[in-house]
Amino acid sequence: MAAPNSTPELLEQMRGLLDGELYESAAILGSLLLARTSDEAAERGAAQALYADALFGKGEHKRARAHYRQAISRRRVAQGDTREGGYGVAAAAEDEEEARLQLREARCCAALDEVGAAITALEAIPQQWRTPRALVMLGRLYKNTGLKRNAVHALEAALAAEPLCLEAIELLAQLGAAPAAAMAMDVDGGAAAA
Repeated sequence: MAAPNSTPELLEQMRGLLDGELYESAAILGSLLLARTSDEAAERGAAQALYADALFGKGEHKRARAHYRQAISRRRVAQGDTREGGYGVAAAAEDEEEARLQLREARCCAALDEVGAAITALEAIPQQWRTPRALVMLGRLYKNTGLKRNAVHALEAALAAEPLCLEAIELLAQLGAAPAAAMAMDVDGGAAAA
C-alpha cells in the first residue's frame, strides 16, 4: 500500500491512529501534518483539532488546549466569522463541531484544574449542542465550586437528554436532590406504578 500523500488522506490516517489510541504516533503525524499544511484555515483547523486530540491522549493538556483554541479560531475564519472581541474560550460556539471542540477544551481546563475556564468553555456551548457528557461535566464543576442550584439544573438537563445517565443521578443524590427522571422509573426500567 502506498503512503498517503494528500492532506485529506493524512487526516484520515491520523483519525485511524486516534481511534486505535496510538496517541504518540498520531502526535508525530500531526506535527508533520501541521508543518506541511498551508494556511488554508479549514484544512489547518482540522489538522490542529486532531493534533490536539493526540496531545490530550498523551496527557499533554496544556498544549492540547492551545491547539483546540487555534482549531476553533481557524474554523471561524474559514466560515467568514468577523466578530470583534476575539475567539476566546467565552465566545459562543457557532455549530455542533465547534461545540465538540469547546467540550474538548473544557476537558483540558478541568484536567489542568482551571475550573473557572472549564465552566466558561462549557457555558459558551449553546443549549442545543450541550451533550449529556457536557452537562454532567458542567454539573460536576458547579457542584465542586459550591454552585448547587446550577449543578442541579445542569444534571437535570443531562437526565432529560439521556434518562439512563447514571452519573447525573449519582451527582444529584450527592447534592441531596431527588432526580425526577430516576424517581419516575422502577427497577425494570418501566414507568413506576402510580
